[in-house]
Amino acid sequence: YTVFPNFAVSVWADGFHFLRARPHRNDPEQCLFDNWWYASPASLQAPSMQRSNSGMPADVNPDTGEVDVTWLTYPQDSIGPAIEEDVAVFVTQQRGFRSRAALKLEQIEAKFPFLAPHQRVVDLGCAPGGWLQLVARRCQIEDGPGKLVGIDLLPVDPVPGAQIVQGDITDPGMLEGVRRLLDGPADLVLSDMAAATTGHRATDHLRTMGLLEVALDFAVEVLTPGGVFLAKAFRGGTDKALLDALNQHFDKVRHVKPDASRSESVETYLLATGFKGAGG
Repeated sequence: YTVFPNFAVSVWADGFHFLRARPHRNDPEQCLFDNWWYASPASLQAPSMQRSNSGMPADVNPDTGEVDVTWLTYPQDSIGPAIEEDVAVFVTQQRGFRSRAALKLEQIEAKFPFLAPHQRVVDLGCAPGGWLQLVARRCQIEDGPGKLVGIDLLPVDPVPGAQIVQGDITDPGMLEGVRRLLDGPADLVLSDMAAATTGHRATDHLRTMGLLEVALDFAVEVLTPGGVFLAKAFRGGTDKALLDALNQHFDKVRHVKPDASRSESVETYLLATGFKGAGG
């Protein structure tokens, strides 16, 4: 279904299997495997568990302790929405993330790497904080000169290393406030903002595109040349004027749909790289 550094999930018609590799306490070149089987719908509180203690060779990252192994994966279109949701919830909990959105960001970044240690990053619409968690880890925000600023209308529980501002990104003074917190131009601006859905697709599209335009305007004001902008959009629904604006300001614009997005969802992400500068 998807690949992670030290565990994998294989999905079947009547449930899913979770396999975790962990280093052997006495031999760092060996690993142990824990196996869980979940019937669908998953019972996360009372799983059926079988544990295998047979050691197998594996490469252990000495810095993270994570075991790197090669897994068999299963295509997302071979599973149903119910099991797909079970897997996403389970993996999110296992990783310690606040939302499955963190998995989406991780999958996009794995395909088109843009996170690096000690970057300056802004996360627009950061609640509940899943993207902040991932960026803080990958950019080593607590261990160096990097900065991470999250903004949302809703209150967000603290994330180590992140500076969280509750407010509207369109408010007067917000832009300058973020610049002060960053202490320099941003390397990356993220936006997972989406308008509350009305059930009317055309209306929802217009409202989300409006937020995307606001996020782009904000990014243009704070990004450093060569910077990156990633924002939520709708598949096949990005306005030509907005795409023209993105192409004006960035060297490359891509549409990306991560596996962790629900298969029936029309959401996609716009990844713009190589910011040309405020003058375009």
